[in-house]
Amino acid sequence: MRKIIFPIFLVLTFLCTPAMCETAVEWFNKADELKYNDPEKAIEYLNNAIKLQPDYADAYGNRGNGYFNLGQYQRAIEDYNQVIRLKPNDAMAYSNRGYTYAALGQYQRAIEDYNEAIRLKPNYANAYINRGYAYDKLGQKQRAIADYNEANRLKTDLAEAYKNRGKAYYDLGQYQRAIEVFNEAIRLKPDYAEAYYNRGVVYYGLGQHQRAIEDFNEVIHLKPDYAEAYCNRGAIYTRLGQYQRAIEDYNKAIRLQTKDYMAYYNRGNAYGKLDQYQRAIEDYNEAIRLQPDLAEAYSNRGIAYFLQGNNKLGCHDAQKACELGKCKALDIAKGEGRCR
Repeated sequence: MRKIIFPIFLVLTFLCTPAMCETAVEWFNKADELKYNDPEKAIEYLNNAIKLQPDYADAYGNRGNGYFNLGQYQRAIEDYNQVIRLKPNDAMAYSNRGYTYAALGQYQRAIEDYNEAIRLKPNYANAYINRGYAYDKLGQKQRAIADYNEANRLKTDLAEAYKNRGKAYYDLGQYQRAIEVFNEAIRLKPDYAEAYYNRGVVYYGLGQHQRAIEDFNEVIHLKPDYAEAYCNRGAIYTRLGQYQRAIEDYNKAIRLQTKDYMAYYNRGNAYGKLDQYQRAIEDYNEAIRLQPDLAEAYSNRGIAYFLQGNNKLGCHDAQKACELGKCKALDIAKGEGRCR
């Protein structure tokens, strides 16, 4: 019997690339869904959108935002440049690029971009807030305050503008005005931990320790990982002579921020007050390792050595502190005949 041979048909299946299977708008929308949870994947999708549509300004803008959130600031700026090239009247692109320059510490360039954003969109409250912040960082406090005021005039419920203005008043030594503005920020946003924190700092500066403690307590309640609140509350407890409570707060601050040299320095001071000089020295050692030019740490470590009877190391530290601008410990030691 003759064998029947069936012909074999080869079916070739071509796998399409992502850019062949979706439109630019679809890739953009998919990226938008992931921009907070998976920015790297979102950027990948936006790459596809831009590959399909090279003049897609919104895709460049969102990719720039993604790069910013990943700390890739130069790449973010390059994308915002593309948005501005494609859409010269896009106020948000100028504002976002300014925000990125500010993140790089380039505050004057940031201000130039915020100026352009405000020129294009005079009622752009967030651009005023951000320009105010840049002026603040350049030490131009009155200009910063004027911008924060304008932001609140345009949008009365902007708690951040009140909080930033309060900080500027504090820096100018206008403590009561700072408190009033922080009060308003808290009224608008009752869970605003940063506003409570800054108001606590002002109360501490005014010597209103209990009020300051209450504000730092609220910060810790709202944000239990707010290391600075523990550190500052510890400083108040130290001032009040409650050294063990201070140490407990510094312990928490250090657990949260292991490289906070001031927490080590302050804890060293508390140990010193409890006559635990070796522990104090260990904390001053760590503070100096993290901040080698911290004159106060050398001075206080020197005092701890003197109190342990180690004049050699005490004089060495007192001399180093004096070289860094703090000579009181050395002068006293010389007066007592400990150092030459």
